[in-house]
Amino acid sequence: SPKVPGSADKQQLQLLYIALYLLIWGEASNIRFMPECLCYIFHNMANEMHGTLFANVQPVSGDTYQAAPLGEEAFLRDVITPIYEVLRKEARRNQGGKVSHASWRNYDDLNEYFWSDRCFKLGWPMDRKSDFFVHSDESSRHRHRHH
Repeated sequence: SPKVPGSADKQQLQLLYIALYLLIWGEASNIRFMPECLCYIFHNMANEMHGTLFANVQPVSGDTYQAAPLGEEAFLRDVITPIYEVLRKEARRNQGGKVSHASWRNYDDLNEYFWSDRCFKLGWPMDRKSDFFVHSDESSRHRHRHH
């Protein structure tokens, strides 16, 4: 395995990744019920953390990684809240259980988005114009129908 640059050893880096995951989970609120979504967030934030620690050279541009300065509430505002808003909007479409499940997306349906490579279209930071955020009634969901 490649050597970790600088003075940090592999064990220190692993502890930082564990701490990062626990911080994400701790602030995730209802997103905790979407494990693949949490993995997506963790993967992207771990890349950011690694780039910040080691000033990685970007493979495409050759530029040195520059983290954008973030405010105190950036994680909640820019990551958790937009995903939560999708959950809330979909739960409202349920109309208290009066509407067919086929017409709204629950936790599993939304989490399913992160099972496939479709989630890479979401980008990082997440693109609010992506299909995850913009619900279409002719959804491209691949749902397992119960007969």
